[in-house]
Amino acid sequence: MIRFLALLFLAFPCLAPAADGKTPKPKKPEGQLAEAHQRWLRGNYAEARAEYEKLLDEQKLRGPAAIGLARSFQSVGEDAKALDAIEAALKKDARNPDLIAARADLLFGVGRWEDASKDAEEAIKLKPDHFLARWVRARLLRDTGEVKKADTEMRWFVRTYTQRDNADKPITDPAELILVGQAGAENARWHSLADQFRFLINDLYPDVVKFDPDDWRA
Repeated sequence: MIRFLALLFLAFPCLAPAADGKTPKPKKPEGQLAEAHQRWLRGNYAEARAEYEKLLDEQKLRGPAAIGLARSFQSVGEDAKALDAIEAALKKDARNPDLIAARADLLFGVGRWEDASKDAEEAIKLKPDHFLARWVRARLLRDTGEVKKADTEMRWFVRTYTQRDNADKPITDPAELILVGQAGAENARWHSLADQFRFLINDLYPDVVKFDPDDWRA
């Protein structure tokens, strides 16, 4: 039985806590971006939008501000305005993988799958470990019936999470952890990995809340 479980673990890698059992201490978000993000998480979409708009002219903040602005529109069903916000930022920063991946995610959501795939692949080319771009790719493969390829993509998140923990470089970005959780749940469902569901509920998602207490998504 032990041998069987060992083989199963090798065949289907599972999420697991860091080897030392420690979780990095959360850092309190600071700055205007953090304030705008908090307002978005708390459902104050108009206030969040106003804060993000103030930052669009700052070169270093333009990308995340545009993505936050788009998210605030998307939260109230205004997908066209969300796309416009990303497009406007891309005109000034055409090779920003975060912006490209954000557009891919939006395009996936509105059913423009071919365009979403092109953007996802471009973002991955620019940044191979881009979580959101890979999540778009994984869902596209899943929803177009490429189950084996989709499974490989879902397991990429699981492996990356484990590898980073083992290397003492754990993922601490709440958004990335949430994507790991979503992909991990798909992986667990497809391969009947009950322990992985327990880990997601008892360890991974609580870590998200430790890093950002306002993040209701966890």
